Amino acid sequence: MGHQRQDEFRPSAVLSCLLPRERGPSQLGLFVSGALAAALLSGIAACRSSDDDDGAEDVDVVDVATDVDADEPSDDVVALEVDIAPPDVPEDVEDEEVPDVPPLEPCDAQCSHIAGCAETTPPEDDLDACVDECRDDIARAPDGCGEAHATFVACFTTLSCEELQATDPTDPAAPCHAEFDAYIDACLEAALSTCRPLGEFGDECATSDHCAAGTWCNPEFGVCAGAPIGGEACADGVRCASGLACSLASGECGPMPAAGEPCGLGPLGPTVCGLELGCIPDPAGESPGICGGIPGEDEPCTLDDRCEPGLGCDFSPEGSICRPLRGAGDPCEADHICGPGLYCEFSLLVCRRHLIFGEPCEDGNECGLGGSCMPRTPTEFVCTPMPTEGEACFVECVDGVYCGP
Repeated sequence: MGHQRQDEFRPSAVLSCLLPRERGPSQLGLFVSGALAAALLSGIAACRSSDDDDGAEDVDVVDVATDVDADEPSDDVVALEVDIAPPDVPEDVEDEEVPDVPPLEPCDAQCSHIAGCAETTPPEDDLDACVDECRDDIARAPDGCGEAHATFVACFTTLSCEELQATDPTDPAAPCHAEFDAYIDACLEAALSTCRPLGEFGDECATSDHCAAGTWCNPEFGVCAGAPIGGEACADGVRCASGLACSLASGECGPMPAAGEPCGLGPLGPTVCGLELGCIPDPAGESPGICGGIPGEDEPCTLDDRCEPGLGCDFSPEGSICRPLRGAGDPCEADHICGPGLYCEFSLLVCRRHLIFGEPCEDGNECGLGGSCMPRTPTEFVCTPMPTEGEACFVECVDGVYCGP
């Protein structure tokens, strides 16, 4: 797997927010959107089936003049003159200007409309949480999403509850489809990045993840610098020169831990050990893990889910245990328990063959080590070869480059 951006807004989440979910953890739902997903879907699902909840009785309206010629008098029609006096208005308020009520901002408007369609009035705390989550999502979104979101919400709030319940926004004939499509397209375009080479010593950088192995991004100068050597404080609290590890106890760089010693700290956590060793759970519980041999069958997996060849880490009620790799159709909880050429289909929790390039994908794990789940259109993701240097990327790239703006 190539380098990947963490905690990124992913525009495909818009789909998971606005469409019914029938699958497990999804590439279309990786980047988040709590307010749109939880509130919108639950609100729409609870839409009233009619507008009769106000308690008003149905009234048959009859046009009594339908068959009456307006130019001919009729004994059946009686003209009435009613003198209706205007209400009394106090002099001191008669000319007072009514203050303008500012329009609701998009997240307030969206959540208020959802609440108005709920079968029962939600607590005010729920409405506040919906607004807060929506605002957080838009704040994390790439530039360009916010304006498109506001345009979509302006249309969305004109729909009745029945329309919300019955409408699939991806349907070209559906109300607000054009605004929905523009919203997806704007977020997707803004989120796509480019595969760029890892920085060498002296290259400008924004984060250490953009620097080559053995270097780190020195924030004082904003360039990739040589990583600390033995006895020096770990950079970023976790980084050391090649061949060294950061001591969890001292916070300094030193030799790679040997068998029986506490695991060292690295960018991926306290899982660093010497060659041919793995970080296994510490039976004494004195440290996160100790370095030892790679686990065999029925032994606990390493902290980074490794086992001997031919085995996979099985997430079971007994814990993470090394067990024989499974075949197509066998149950699974994660990819690494499935055999070569297979992945764990989360909607069914069974092992399936990797998809070939061009096939639709959702979860991002279907495409295999050499593939990536990339958008082909604003609403469709397919397996493609992993992007290389200079190519557009959505999340990840081949090793040696990173996906960034």
